[in-house]
Amino acid sequence: MLRRLPSRIGDNIRALADVLFPPLCYSCGTLLPTRQRIICPGCVDAMHVIGAAEPLYLLARERLCADGVVDDFLSLFRFEKGRELQTLLHQLKYSGAMGIGLWFGEQLGRAICDKTADLQLDAIIPVPLHVVKKRERGYNQSAQVARGIGRIVGLPVMPDVIRRTRYTPTQTALDITERKVNMDGAFCVPRRHLHKIPGRRFLLVDDLVTTGATVRACGAALRLAGAQYVVACSVGLADRMRP
Repeated sequence: MLRRLPSRIGDNIRALADVLFPPLCYSCGTLLPTRQRIICPGCVDAMHVIGAAEPLYLLARERLCADGVVDDFLSLFRFEKGRELQTLLHQLKYSGAMGIGLWFGEQLGRAICDKTADLQLDAIIPVPLHVVKKRERGYNQSAQVARGIGRIVGLPVMPDVIRRTRYTPTQTALDITERKVNMDGAFCVPRRHLHKIPGRRFLLVDDLVTTGATVRACGAALRLAGAQYVVACSVGLADRMRP
């Protein structure tokens, strides 16, 4: 019978690993305090937490929920160009730092834990990547965030329930109207998953919301398949809601 190693042995191994490969903040590169692995306290404090009464959040919530496709919207940080959140999301999306997604998901999960309990949600669904982009990147960053949320709120993650049906051009340079056109009809619920949707309540997860076009298109796909309730959430919210 295998015996469990004493916890102090694991602690010693981790301590040795920290000496050989010291953990550095993914944002600023400074040495992290003991037992921290992703981001230093200074960078955490520097990120702008979005308040419920903040005009940008209120505008985003109004736009996303206006036609009833999305019932509610939650976001954690304000996206500021050249700042800590942009650096971390870039590392998550393009440098394979998947632990950042889990960390963000856990923070987001703690922020919405009470809310999800009140709403009695059934599952978490990440905004999908097109199969080509996922193959290039190797993973879906929003799925990593969703898994982090699931660890905290205790809901299952359903990563393949929404499929991106066509490869869409990058939306970086598009305005609100152009993004909406770009996303119209870009998502669906595959036939094999249709039975999982009717009458259920979902948390839809994206890493960054700019105009909300992607989230609304995913919400529309879930509604068309019979979802009863859709709450959207994101790690970051960019100031692109205005025309």
